[in-house]
Amino acid sequence: MDVELPTSNDDFDHKLLANIARVGWGVIGIPEDDEGPGFAFSVGLYRTHGHPEVILIGLPWDVSYALINDLGASVKDGKRYEADRTYDDLTEGSSTVFITVDREKYREYFGAAMWFYRGKHFPALQWVWPDRAGAFPWSPGQDPSDWQRQPLLGQSSASDAASR
Repeated sequence: MDVELPTSNDDFDHKLLANIARVGWGVIGIPEDDEGPGFAFSVGLYRTHGHPEVILIGLPWDVSYALINDLGASVKDGKRYEADRTYDDLTEGSSTVFITVDREKYREYFGAAMWFYRGKHFPALQWVWPDRAGAFPWSPGQDPSDWQRQPLLGQSSASDAASR
């Protein structure tokens, strides 16, 4: 995707643009606060590799940073990740699933990406991780209040996505 790069306004912008130029993406971390859990997301994967941006919610910053960078390296090598498919090769010992992020959630969760793309002109996937028992939020018998650490920013198009 050919997007004209925005102008750097400060050191944060400059560092993000430098990371995107150097490796093809940057990772932004937002700490947990009174309004919700911390999260991390990519910026630049779509521009550089035509792959949706990726967000992880509720994991420690160092874990999210490493996972998103590992995913970015896989994307750089040609791997593609899609919504509503189970992946067993991304985290040791558990399966994960991606869901498409609703664009209504972009303003709250993708501020730096919206600055970079000058709006909501990019796709995004939420990387959803299971609980300790291997269940996902949409698995039968799950209580949505148990998933406050990982609010879903979209919906799984199939309630059995984790079993595919």
